[in-house]
Amino acid sequence: MKKIVLGALLLLGLAGCGAQNTAPIPHYSSTKEQELLSSKKDKLNDTQKKQFWKIGRAAAKRATKVDGNEKNWKYLKDDTLYVAKTAKKQQYEIVYQVKATKPFPVKVSYGMLIKFNKNSLEKPSYKVQSLDTNLVDF
Repeated sequence: MKKIVLGALLLLGLAGCGAQNTAPIPHYSSTKEQELLSSKKDKLNDTQKKQFWKIGRAAAKRATKVDGNEKNWKYLKDDTLYVAKTAKKQQYEIVYQVKATKPFPVKVSYGMLIKFNKNSLEKPSYKVQSLDTNLVDF
């Protein structure tokens, strides 16, 4: 009986640890500018990086559809990502860059300001406040 109770407590403890393993947005309420991810800095955990990559990619894909110039994304590959906290609460600057080799080598950079509605990257709720697209020399 003791083994069953101990096993149940262990499982509940592990389940509780998993439930607390959320992906909060770093420095969510801060008004201090801070670089979080670049070629020189990495202050994000793996889950946070993965979610910021998804957010950057989704915003870039949406932008190409809005322009009426939907690109063939099967030829575009993730290249670089830059994430910084801005001086405004809940606002982040993201620069997502892709590269293509077909039909010719090119890099496209999408710079965006994003305001999050809640402090979670698990199911992020955000608004893209601005988005710029630039063609970058390869």
